This record gives sequence, C-alpha cells and structure tokens, in this order.
Amino acid sequence: MAGRASVPSPRRSFCPVSELVAGDGYRWWGSATSAPSAYCMRDYVRNAAVIGLTVGLMAFFLRNADLASVWSEIRRARLDLLVASVLVIALSFVIRIRRWQLLLAPIGRVGFGSAGRATVIGFAASAVLPGRLGEVLRPYLLARGERLSTSAAIATIVLERVTDLITVVSLLGVFLLFFSSGLLQTDEPALAALRGGGALAALGAAAALVAIVFAARAPDRLGA
Repeated sequence: MAGRASVPSPRRSFCPVSELVAGDGYRWWGSATSAPSAYCMRDYVRNAAVIGLTVGLMAFFLRNADLASVWSEIRRARLDLLVASVLVIALSFVIRIRRWQLLLAPIGRVGFGSAGRATVIGFAASAVLPGRLGEVLRPYLLARGERLSTSAAIATIVLERVTDLITVVSLLGVFLLFFSSGLLQTDEPALAALRGGGALAALGAAAALVAIVFAARAPDRLGA
C-alpha cells in the first residue's frame, strides 16, 4: 500500500518446500519457467558440500581402521549400556544448549534449534580442528544466522568456560572437604592443608557464581 514503509523480509534459513514441489519446480532442470530461487540453488550447493566433506572426513579417519573388528566389538557391547550412554550424551547436549540460550538472552532471543545446530557444528569442528576452533566457530555461525553481535556471542562462550571452571573447582572443593580422607594416602597435616584449600576453592567458586548472577540481573549497578 502507498505510504507504508516497506519491511524487509526476514532472512530465510532453509529452502521452502513449496519451491521444490509446486508445479514443475521439482523438475527445474527441464523447465524454463519454474526454477527454484537463487537462494535455494545456493542451499543445494552448500548441503552437497557439507555432505561431501562429511563423507571425505569419515573416509580419511577410517582409512586404516579394521571395520570388521570394530563391528565385532560393537556386537559384543551391552545394548542397555550403549543406549544409556547415548541418552546421557543427548541429555548433556540439551543442557548445554539450554544453558547457552540463557546466556544469549541479554543479546537476543535465540531458538533451541538454532542454538542446537551451532552447538553440534562447533563440537564436531573441535573434534577435527586443532586448538578447539569449534568454540569460536559456534558463536560465529550463530551470530551470522541470527544477526547478533559476533563479539557478544563469543563473550557468552567465555562465560560458559568460566561457569565450567567454577563448577569443576566447586566439585574439587567438596571432594577435598568431605571425601578425601579415605581416598588420599597422605599424612594428617597435608590432608588438613588440602581440606583448607578445598574450602577456599569452594568459597571462591561460590562467590564468583554469585557475582556472575548479580551482574546478569543488575547490570545498571555496574554501569552497563
């Protein structure tokens, strides 16, 4: 309508199914009038490249593997433990993705699917690239897809690592305080020193966690 400002269409993250199945669109190579959009063409090329790269990497890493022996060991494994391990891994990814969503909330609303895709890609990249580059790739891809600040998205990964460190230090402190006497073979003075260090570590981790929560809930008091 005249007088109404045009609103730019949102960036599409997938090729619409209607462009694939409507009319002769699916047989675009034989039709001069019903071809998929240029975006869909780029999407096809990108997906083909990803599939090709995946197959190539699998072939590279399995080139010297004895697949018969691998399959034999898989058949000998307990199915219940395999299923349990897969469920635990899946749950850990769900928790990681949800935690990242919470950390991303101050800079933008990100769906579980978008955060999940970036997380899986990042972990896969860290498994094959040196220096855990997937930790940088993950926020970059998400920021590019969701139009967020790249630096802010990377900052959430730094905050993730800080919370991981706090968790590890807290668990270490709890172990040294309550479970070290029967497991560590050392004299009493050394054990007392370890327990004191564990108490300090746990208190420091708790203080750091409180500071992070306070900063997130009251940024105006910190001058943000």
